[in-house]
Amino acid sequence: FVMVDAAAAAAHSELHVDGWAHVDFVAFSFYKIFGYPTGLGALLIRNASADVLRRDTFGGGTVAGVLALERHHVLREGIAERMEDGTVSFLAIAQLEPAFRLLSRLGGMRRIQEHTFALGALFRRRLAALRHHNGSALARVHGPGGGTVVAFTLYRASGHVIGYAEVDRLAALNRIHLRTGCFCNPGACQMYLEQSNEEVRANLESGHVCWDDNDVLNGKPTGAVRVSFGFMNSWEDVQALVAFFEKYFVEREGGGGAAAGPSHESRRSGIRLRRICVYPIKSCGPMMVDEWRVGEHGLLYDREWVVVDERGRAINAKVEPRLCLIS
Repeated sequence: FVMVDAAAAAAHSELHVDGWAHVDFVAFSFYKIFGYPTGLGALLIRNASADVLRRDTFGGGTVAGVLALERHHVLREGIAERMEDGTVSFLAIAQLEPAFRLLSRLGGMRRIQEHTFALGALFRRRLAALRHHNGSALARVHGPGGGTVVAFTLYRASGHVIGYAEVDRLAALNRIHLRTGCFCNPGACQMYLEQSNEEVRANLESGHVCWDDNDVLNGKPTGAVRVSFGFMNSWEDVQALVAFFEKYFVEREGGGGAAAGPSHESRRSGIRLRRICVYPIKSCGPMMVDEWRVGEHGLLYDREWVVVDERGRAINAKVEPRLCLIS
């Protein structure tokens, strides 16, 4: 049996499943197509292959009958009826009709594909053109070229990695929504970031888990940054995105650039740095200082140590909130 995960492709391309003679199941997401509603997708099932979807348990609405005093139940005959547990998301489903009408007004998926692929190609070119003062590239793009999804890692002029958590926070402050980490694809993440199995195991044993901010370990990234373009995006969005990366991460001669020092806007507004907080032990209380030396990777000694458990795994404030009481 063959199943195709078409969630990414269906967001910007026409799918002619009637020509997929050897495909039994096709899954896709309405959220990826329309950007709304969340949590709603569909599974297309070839009738001849439906019987392979067997289940030993059941939920509300999936049974024709059930005994309360014995372990016995009979599932409903229709494949959809016996696979959809509980009340379907009918309010979200009702939004699909106007969403499909919108796609038609935009010219259909072929026009959307042309538009989104052009945005992706423009962003790749503009991102590749961003250089530091010494000529080194700001970004390394992962994966094959083309398409609407661009995954990449940023680097400083020194060649050191810029962690994805730093990018994510600055993007949020600038009202830019992008995705960071491994994007629920650990295989591709490990391959493109050139991580060995031993390195992945060591990162996990040291405390790195999905969704945390341990974005750089032993000088190597644990995830990447990803930008995705949809039919609602515009050329102006690409320009704003490139301007964001240039403003905050491109290093200029003499330490210029917004990431290296305060902007002209900050100086004119009268903003002044009054105190510095240094956290020598990760997740513990800070040292409040008026001045501090800066090392190669930031404030000297900041988060240089970490509390570990008996197995040597790092403990942070998410696991043990009382760490913040240590000062």
